[in-house]
Amino acid sequence: MGKNYLLLGPEAGEKADFIDSIRTSLNPDTESYKIYPYDDYARSLTDALGNASLFCPERFVWLDIPKEYTDASGGMLKAELEKLVCQYLAHPDSDVTFVLTSAETRINRPIDAFFPKEGAEGFEKRVFWEMKEAQKPGWVRTFMRKNGVSIQEEALNLILMLVENDTAELRTICSQLAIFTRLNGSDCVTQDDVESFLSHTRQEDGYTLFAYMARRDLEGALRCIDAINASASTDQFSRLFPALVWSFRRLHSVLVQIQQGTDQSSAFAGASVFERGAKISRPNDITIYRSACANYRLPDVEAILAVLSDTEAELRQGGADLTRIILHRMIWTIVGNRGRRPDCPRFPGF
Repeated sequence: MGKNYLLLGPEAGEKADFIDSIRTSLNPDTESYKIYPYDDYARSLTDALGNASLFCPERFVWLDIPKEYTDASGGMLKAELEKLVCQYLAHPDSDVTFVLTSAETRINRPIDAFFPKEGAEGFEKRVFWEMKEAQKPGWVRTFMRKNGVSIQEEALNLILMLVENDTAELRTICSQLAIFTRLNGSDCVTQDDVESFLSHTRQEDGYTLFAYMARRDLEGALRCIDAINASASTDQFSRLFPALVWSFRRLHSVLVQIQQGTDQSSAFAGASVFERGAKISRPNDITIYRSACANYRLPDVEAILAVLSDTEAELRQGGADLTRIILHRMIWTIVGNRGRRPDCPRFPGF
């Protein structure tokens, strides 16, 4: 007998695991459809839900709602899609397993009404919330252990700083890191392993941008930020600012120690981010941070951290047409003016 699932929430990893478990429980010959509400989605959805195959009448139909197909009032489905879904849920097919997913935590009331809290036969609703901060370290340690490696505290802190709060992305990064570490003949993931892995698997990102900023290479920083922007990748921007903030906070901890009388080498060894160890030991990193120490003072870095925070907020509010202007202004303010914001900044590179 078919069943209808409403799966909401931002936690993509656990949601994907649950969907996999649904698929596994079905007849192996079940026809599978995944539909997005683009172009001729109405016909595709209607055909998948209503037309049984001659070989196997059972169907698995997954309608995944991307954020851009919801309206501005809290992630509600657009009217035409709401109507189509409600029409089906009012008279579901017993041969269909229908899964409706959204990253939002709520959905249109008429659709939600088919999924009462106390449950109803053939209807199930779940909300997959993001993992709590306190749960993430244990999750990573357990995952690494299952994949045959342990992980140092500094490496764990760096991963959690850079990866979005989603077990799907955490699982991908940790799985790749475990393989990378084992291929290097080790059974323990270190901070150097994380940094080395990222340097081998990325093109331009927040770390390469920080290297240009550390040298105060304005032309290189502008080229780098344009390359990141041209990638049109949501993933790139979700990691850009955490990487920059992490790098400048690491620099800040070094400059604080130096101001207190610690020599540079010892300050590098004692570097931290949010009171967690982040020592600077790789030769390339030492070169980068030596340049940064020569080019920026403690007040500069504090001003730069404020610029990063404001820029990230501005990008979330502004339209796509303004992205390059906002990013170039950020580069000019940080590299060209050490975080000080003049009233009428010029924009090199336009």
